[in-house]
Amino acid sequence: MFVFVIGLVLGFVAAGLVIRAMVPSRMINTVHSPYAVEETVSRLEEAAVAQGWRVMGVKPLDESIRKNGGASLPPIQLVEVCQAGHASQLLEADERKFISVMLPCTIAVYARKDGSVQVSTLNASLMGRLFGGVVAKIMGKDVATDQAEIINKALAKTV
Repeated sequence: MFVFVIGLVLGFVAAGLVIRAMVPSRMINTVHSPYAVEETVSRLEEAAVAQGWRVMGVKPLDESIRKNGGASLPPIQLVEVCQAGHASQLLEADERKFISVMLPCTIAVYARKDGSVQVSTLNASLMGRLFGGVVAKIMGKDVATDQAEIINKALAKTV
């Protein structure tokens, strides 16, 4: 019995360590943009609107940090987008209103020190699965699919 309990405890510890190592790197999706920050933002805005989303605003995070005493950083733009149908389904029930902390959906566009431009989003698919139920359907499928299409369209090279 003692060996069983020790094995069980070690199994939980090992599972916890694996989750701790893997989950943070999967919480955020990041892709390279072939365009400059400003063009990437513009293309994301156009693609979001074409996908039926509303652009709530674009915030220059780097400027805000610098203006408030922080370091001077390469450009970091936060593109805030919302799809009212998805949002209303998520927020209509009181027990799901906590999810509003993740709304509107934010797409980060930033330049790295090496000059490359990256686009990052919260992994809506993983987040949906973590919450289950309606959140899994809306975030895990609908939002994740829309986000991927928006980013793919925005970053596609036009000939």
